[in-house]
Amino acid sequence: MPQTLWENSGTSFRVVIRLRRPITSTDLPRLLFYSARVRSLDMQYPSWFGTLHHEFLRALGMSIPSQCFMPKLIHFTWSPKETESQILPIMHHFLGPRIRKIDLRFADDTAGLSILPYIKSSCPLVSEFCLDFRGEDTLSVCLISDAVCGWQHLTDLGIPNLDKAGFIHIAQLPSLKKLSLWSAKDTAFFHLPEFLSGPTFPSLKSLFVCCETARFCTGIVQVISSRQLERLVIRPLAIWTTSIWEQLHTILRDCLDNTSLESIEVEQGHGLGRPADSARYILSSDALRPLLAFKKLTCVIYQVYPGLDVDDDFLKEMALAWPAIETLQFGTQVLITQQPRVTLNCLIAFAEHCRSLVNLGVRMNATHVPEFTQEPGGRISNWLNCLEVGTSPITREAHVAAFLSNLFPELEFVFPFSHSELLPEPLDSYATSWSRVSAMVPVFCTVRSQEEEFWTEEVDDDVEKEEQAETVTVDSLPDVVGLSLP
Repeated sequence: MPQTLWENSGTSFRVVIRLRRPITSTDLPRLLFYSARVRSLDMQYPSWFGTLHHEFLRALGMSIPSQCFMPKLIHFTWSPKETESQILPIMHHFLGPRIRKIDLRFADDTAGLSILPYIKSSCPLVSEFCLDFRGEDTLSVCLISDAVCGWQHLTDLGIPNLDKAGFIHIAQLPSLKKLSLWSAKDTAFFHLPEFLSGPTFPSLKSLFVCCETARFCTGIVQVISSRQLERLVIRPLAIWTTSIWEQLHTILRDCLDNTSLESIEVEQGHGLGRPADSARYILSSDALRPLLAFKKLTCVIYQVYPGLDVDDDFLKEMALAWPAIETLQFGTQVLITQQPRVTLNCLIAFAEHCRSLVNLGVRMNATHVPEFTQEPGGRISNWLNCLEVGTSPITREAHVAAFLSNLFPELEFVFPFSHSELLPEPLDSYATSWSRVSAMVPVFCTVRSQEEEFWTEEVDDDVEKEEQAETVTVDSLPDVVGLSLP
């Protein structure tokens, strides 16, 4: 389109493309010609590439022909400002039969859901569909489910929730590999296995569930026939008891393939209250032990309150059970005041047995620094780069820094718990101390690296001298001609 039609405004970080004059018939041929080349369109707000002002979109919607605009479009993303719902009708121009991937973000705009029947009929080959919508009423769920039931080639589905018909449909899809439910409710049907039969979710590899109770989560896990599930993400909207965690983990162990699952991520919803008796909600060793059966885990994250309550011996069991682990975090991003039973000793097992571990997060009592010595040339080799310590108590900063650098030669960052508000004492003092440790660790690691290099050079020199001393040329040997054995 000619540059006289539009202009850029705003800042370098947020460019807004505004209309300078009305769109005329002479502007359209060039626009329609180039639109046929577009394969992906991202109408996201804000966008680093510039955001079309809603008046520009409104004018464009009124001027372009009624047939499908951008006829070869495959991927369409729509995320307008909440105040721009009046431009929703322009979406019709972008939704054609070649669309494979649709990403819609309507927030709480119920009117936006009215486009779903049109998408269902106009885009029959959709394989990836993501809908971000905050409404949870029954009518909205039925409308979403009706659209989902119209697609037979789904591989990736992300929606708030589904009704019974919707679940039956997606459970029988042989192509579905990724399922995300932003706000799953189990009030309508308490036990999924009751209305699902035959092979269900046969190709599922990734499952995301955000729910209030574990009942829904355990129900859907029990009906997954796929032996390929690699990633499980759970967002509890309530604080679950220890017994519930143990039951959930036991079902995971019994129903999923322990050689396929690679990642378990659990992060609690924000704004949840704190129970008076936190002892009923801890992650105990008994609650977590079923997870030790999954030998291929590379990522385990549990950012929940009140977090982990185990000892060093159980963490050693973890290190031995998960040698391929790369990311392991327990409660370091949650405000927890209880004294941890775990000590710095637990880090030795991870340093020795988890050589691929890059990110470790665990609350521990760092007031006592254990003895751990290594000789040059025989140091532990691992790749830990980041250590998250949460609200771990600490006293001797320099000794802790020396201990950490001795265990983890690649360690660069040590992160304490951070919060937008001032932390109460002694948590604030702990955070300050850990920040000092974070500054000291790279220095210690550099010194140890230089010591290792110096030791290696000395050893090489000594070996070379020994080889030279033992070398005897043939010419220096006496003649032994005529020598015979008795």
